[in-house]
Amino acid sequence: MEKTVKDVVTPQTAGHNKKDASRRKALKAIAAVSGGVAVTKWVKPVVESVVLPAHAQATGTIFSMTCVPTPPNGTNLFSPFTASAVVTITPNPGASQTVIVEGFCNGTGPAATDTGLTDAGGQVSFTGNVDFCSVGQNAVVRFSYMGASTECNWNLAVP
Repeated sequence: MEKTVKDVVTPQTAGHNKKDASRRKALKAIAAVSGGVAVTKWVKPVVESVVLPAHAQATGTIFSMTCVPTPPNGTNLFSPFTASAVVTITPNPGASQTVIVEGFCNGTGPAATDTGLTDAGGQVSFTGNVDFCSVGQNAVVRFSYMGASTECNWNLAVP
């Protein structure tokens, strides 16, 4: 006796009961009536990689900043109140990135605002007079870049 296609048991049809078969027939009939294309076999899509647009790759980057002041944080400065700080941004954003530099006195301000550009090592430096504050106040220089910030601070003292 010759077997017909509907009598052949395959791994795809083994284990399906009559109720599943009737559901398939009903779905095929609905697709045929509605003009849809009947899918004979589902194949799981294969995704090997996803490439994000350049903008999407950059928006998730989180920067951290480290300030190394000279003299060290909290040191008493005497007139002419000069200090310096080197800030390193991680990960390195490369050269010519604008960093906002602000000066605060006793936590209020900013008393002074400027910008600096990073070098090829992702560093920006401040060297100057922090006399935007008065004697007896705490001078703070804050560096900000892309949501990250760090501060260096000194006390302005009487000699």
